Amino acid sequence: MFEMEKKGQELKLGIQRLETFEAENKTLRHENTELKDENNALKAKVAELESQLNSNTRNSNRPPSTDGYKKKPALPMKKKGKQGGQQGHKGRTLQQVTHPDKKVECNPARCDCGHEFTADELRLSEKRHMFDFPQPRLEFTEFQINNAACPVRGKTHKRRAPEGVNAPIQYGNVVKTFAILLNVNFKLPFKKMQSLFGDLFGYSINESTVNAASEQCYEKLEATEEFIKSRIVESDVTHADETGLLVTGKLHWLHTASSLLYTCLFVHEKKGTIAIKSDKSILGRILGWLVQVCWSSYFSFHKIRHAICGAYILREMEGLIESGRSK
Repeated sequence: MFEMEKKGQELKLGIQRLETFEAENKTLRHENTELKDENNALKAKVAELESQLNSNTRNSNRPPSTDGYKKKPALPMKKKGKQGGQQGHKGRTLQQVTHPDKKVECNPARCDCGHEFTADELRLSEKRHMFDFPQPRLEFTEFQINNAACPVRGKTHKRRAPEGVNAPIQYGNVVKTFAILLNVNFKLPFKKMQSLFGDLFGYSINESTVNAASEQCYEKLEATEEFIKSRIVESDVTHADETGLLVTGKLHWLHTASSLLYTCLFVHEKKGTIAIKSDKSILGRILGWLVQVCWSSYFSFHKIRHAICGAYILREMEGLIESGRSK
């Protein structure tokens, strides 16, 4: 009887231990599952951070300015054939001209015996031509506006000044055009423009003169701008993009919409929907395909058929390959 009770207690104790082990095992398995999930999440986060750290303009949609001095072509082309001028290509080699603008005589010095050569003794040995810029200078034109009194009626008549000659002293259209090109097309700051004009022509052009010329040019090109916009809107395919730039030290965005032959640009303080749906943008008027860089704001145009830029897709694929997430 005693033996049976003892065995019963041992059995009961064994069952309790088994239940404890099962509970502990269940707890450990649950904790193991949580640790695995946490480990996978951490691995994904590390991979994401490494991808961001290794991203550049070749494998992501980052702007070229972020590459700094390490910037390389996004899709380098393989070199084919030999470099330099190809066979059959007509080069533009400098050649001597028949009628030079200036002639400089280089005469020999006196002989060792002391004889000085006269003009009759000089003979042409060779010619050497040098091509260089002429000394730049501003051309001054005086408009003499005359008047005359009619001998019959005694009325005085005065000729009007030519169109565009509005002040006693002013710059001409060629100077204004050159200044606009330097400032707008070649992004030259006002201080550098003034230094350039001063060094070349002896006159440092005023900043207000350049501003006024640019505004006048902008107003006269209004019809041209509308023509360009209409051609882009009517095209079957339009490409849209944006990039950052500084305006008075603050970040703004340069937005572009372009077709095969025409491009429309505008600057806005915003990058997204507010900018591309503003009165400066023409994207809302487009009826064809819009090729864009998968920027979410562009998809707010529901009536437009969207296509993703091929270069953007290639960069993203390159990023996936480099991060090992392409499999």
